[in-house]
Amino acid sequence: MHRNRRNMMTALAGLTLAGVMPARAANWPQGPQTFVVPYTPGGGTDMLARALGQTVGLKLGTSVIVDNRSGAGGNIGAALVAHDNSNSKWLFTTNSIAISASLYKGLNYSIEGDLVAVSMITKSPLLLVVPGSGRIRTLEQLIELSKAKPDGLNYGSTGVGSVTHLGSALLVKTLGIKALHIPYKGASQITTALLANQIDFAMIGTPGAVPSLRQGTLRLLGVMGDYLPPGIAEAPLLSKQYPELHVEIWQAVFAPKSMPRAAVQRMHTEVQAVLKDSSVARTIAADGAVPLTLSQAGSAKFIAEDIERYRKILAVLKLGAT
Repeated sequence: MHRNRRNMMTALAGLTLAGVMPARAANWPQGPQTFVVPYTPGGGTDMLARALGQTVGLKLGTSVIVDNRSGAGGNIGAALVAHDNSNSKWLFTTNSIAISASLYKGLNYSIEGDLVAVSMITKSPLLLVVPGSGRIRTLEQLIELSKAKPDGLNYGSTGVGSVTHLGSALLVKTLGIKALHIPYKGASQITTALLANQIDFAMIGTPGAVPSLRQGTLRLLGVMGDYLPPGIAEAPLLSKQYPELHVEIWQAVFAPKSMPRAAVQRMHTEVQAVLKDSSVARTIAADGAVPLTLSQAGSAKFIAEDIERYRKILAVLKLGAT
């Protein structure tokens, strides 16, 4: 009798708990949400986070604040979200996080163990650019210039291990040319260095390149992808001649593993709905990017495959585990 009663009470407690869990998830969010952007204000990722955050906030019925936590190649902001238990912080980042998984040995977080891929946002190919005032107009001419210079060429990137660094290093290795890597703090500094002829070429993302390409201050030699991004009417696709030269910049939202599953799914739903909004689509296209409308499971698969892809690229370039 007593045993049956205990069993009944245990079963009722289980049913009550099962009823409370969805209720808690249904009450989310319980206040402002934060997009942690692991880069300085004013960049393409920061501006997109602010644009999407405002619209997503309206759908959630709360405000979405952007918190810039730059440093350590984006890993300071990533670690902040990975170890957060507030159910209010989301990581709004680029594929630097997929690179970091293999590039750095002593990370205090794991992208696969501490974070959940919520939603892909955009992607855009890297662009190979040179100063618009120079004589170099084709990839072949850039190769010839590298042979003519005893010390080789100089190229810029947004930092050691960044996607712009890996794209450029992959180009140098594939073409068999000699070139010195010069890291900068951001795309704007790279553009300034190109205009001042301090570097010979660079691989940069479309948001930073398109305005200068339109003005003619930069010249496009090729696209490091299999499609022409919005705003680029004509350019060689480098991967047609060199299949390995296919490197893109993507943006995505992540959550800490502690985030309730229902909250993750709702954020995915709202982000994807915003990406289909015509005004947001125009904003993304103006940056030379395309929206990535994938399911939450599809987003996780996309990122897992990219982590493995960059692991192989880093091995080929003999970089990583620092």
